[in-house]
Amino acid sequence: MRLTPDEIRALGGVWPLDSDVADLVVERGGAIDLDATLANLESAARYVQRELDDMSRFARQWNASYGDFTDNRDRYGSRRIACTEAIAQLRAVRGRARMPGAWLRRMRARLAALVR
Repeated sequence: MRLTPDEIRALGGVWPLDSDVADLVVERGGAIDLDATLANLESAARYVQRELDDMSRFARQWNASYGDFTDNRDRYGSRRIACTEAIAQLRAVRGRARMPGAWLRRMRARLAALVR
């Protein structure tokens, strides 16, 4: 499903997404491909969670401080949070876009964008 940023906002979403996940957005022809973007976000969230789990396991195993072996813990933590929030938001937008009457809201958003 593809929606323009105006359509996403009209359906209650926030656009643009957090800068931590902006590189995961799939845009085609001025519209955002929600399904591809969600797939990217979910993949990134799984990867970051695995990395955080590995860091935690290493720290416990070797009784080490995170600062002793990585500089990425805070960055991975914020990216995980940003991914989770973006996934929830885009799933909600996608659900609203599939509801009856969503077509009318999208058309109103397109009309409003043309009038500006």
